[in-house]
Order: sequence, then C-alpha cells, then structure tokens
Amino acid sequence: FSSGVRKRRSLAFGLWAQVGVISLASVPALVAVSPWGTCQRFRDYANVVGFLNTVLLCCQYVPQIYVCYARKGSGAVSYMTLGFDALGGYAMVLYKVFATHERLSSWLPYLIFHSSELAVIAVAFWFDFTRKGKGARGRDKTLLPYEPGTVEAHSPGDHEAGDWHEAM
Repeated sequence: FSSGVRKRRSLAFGLWAQVGVISLASVPALVAVSPWGTCQRFRDYANVVGFLNTVLLCCQYVPQIYVCYARKGSGAVSYMTLGFDALGGYAMVLYKVFATHERLSSWLPYLIFHSSELAVIAVAFWFDFTRKGKGARGRDKTLLPYEPGTVEAHSPGDHEAGDWHEAM
C-alpha cells in the first residue's frame, strides 16, 4: 500500500476507535438518566468518570518528567508557564474544596494534574541547578541530537538546487 492509503486507514481506524470509546463511555450515563435509572447510579457514574480522569491526568506529564530526568535538564520546559498554571490550579482546587464543598471526584483530578506540573518543574530545576552548581555543561537543549561542528549553517540560496543537502 502507498503511504497515503496507510495514513487514511490509520486515521479512519483512530476515528472509529474514538467513536467506540465515547459511545461505550456514554452508555452508563444514558442508563443512569433513563426512567429506570436513579440519581445514585448517576452519581456513581460521575465518580467513576472523575477517578478515570484522575488516572489519565496522572499519565499526562509522565513523558515530560521522564525526558527531564533522562536528559538531566529542563529542555524546552517553561518554568513560568507551568508554575503559574500550577498556582492557579491550586487556587481553583482550594476554592472547590473549601468554598463550594465539591465532591472528591470533581477536584482530585485537578490536584493531581497541577501536582504533576510541579513535579516536572522540580525535576527540571534540580538538574538545571545541580548542573550549574558543578560548572558542568549538560546536554544541549535541542530537539534532535547532533554533534557540534558536524552541521553547517546554510540557506537554500547558498548552493545550487539539490547540492545544499550535502552540507548537512
């Protein structure tokens, strides 16, 4: 098969997988609000969805924490963005807990999510701080690994069409 056909099949498979998961996830809610359903069933469903959301949010920053740990530095992590987002999230969690007295399933996912942001900041800061403190030069903060000096800076206009790739 050509790559275009494979890509279309992959996209179609992804679409149908999402439709299937969403349909399956909506069945308990439809049963809970049906005439034979009860408020207790709907509340239980909401709690389950809240805890599943917590599990998914726990997994969201795991790759970033791993990359910061593996590369021993922050890379493209923005301390300010994650820090302000975490502080705002904690303010929202405190409001949900103490002002509106919401259930655990409604504020726990946010607490976990914003704690994960602080974990990313802590791991990245630790390696950035210890690297600077020791005077050691850490890995370069590039998306693609390369050896310094092996890639020359050229623009396509520097060479004739086709041979500018040879410099890279």
